[in-house]
Amino acid sequence: MAAPALGMVCGRCCELGLVLLLLLLSLLCGAAGSEEAGTGAGAGSLAGSCGCGTPQRPGAHGSSAAAHRYSREANAPGPVPGERQLAHSKMVPIPAGVFTMGTDDPQIKQDGEAPARRVTIDAFYMDAYEVSNAEFEKFVNSTGYLTEVDAFPPNGYGLYNIVGNAWEWTSDWWTVHHSVEETLNPKGPPSGKDRVKKGGSYMCHRSYCYRYRCAARSQNTPDSSASNLGFRCAADRLPTMD
Repeated sequence: MAAPALGMVCGRCCELGLVLLLLLLSLLCGAAGSEEAGTGAGAGSLAGSCGCGTPQRPGAHGSSAAAHRYSREANAPGPVPGERQLAHSKMVPIPAGVFTMGTDDPQIKQDGEAPARRVTIDAFYMDAYEVSNAEFEKFVNSTGYLTEVDAFPPNGYGLYNIVGNAWEWTSDWWTVHHSVEETLNPKGPPSGKDRVKKGGSYMCHRSYCYRYRCAARSQNTPDSSASNLGFRCAADRLPTMD
């Protein structure tokens, strides 16, 4: 009888071990979910989201007054002691030209990818890189907002990571209705609720979020933020250091 008894003991031990393993995995998943939820609450994103959704943040850290204060301080004349001056070379010239915006073969129709239309733009300057956390630090410290870039070669204009790195804000208000008529320097709707973002992010994939295509687009409210959402600056004229 010793052998069967030993077998029963071993079987129960295995069952107990399996229960403990499942309990441990459950605790670990719960902790990870709580951590992601906490991060999402601070950064304004949903855990597991590719950043393609609509507003995820009910309210904002800081206030509009704090943002205006930061803007005044950031544009105040004279250097700030210990502050690194930004080099002009970070902006690259984009020549005037004509390009095709949108597509006649939309992959995500509800995003307003169609139709294809010819767009003419004037020359302008754009940041070669997205604004970094270090450059954004002053804004973060001033307003309370929470929020390695050359692993791949730049495109023909000298812009790095323009697609597939992080979503980038545009100034256009969101709409899914577009005219096929050729336009000059289109500005989008005069008002709206959501802003357009372009470029997709590292979380996009053909089987999940097929939005790293040139015609792809998405939207979110201007006060939203996410770990895969950034921006870069553009200007009609190269900024000067006065």
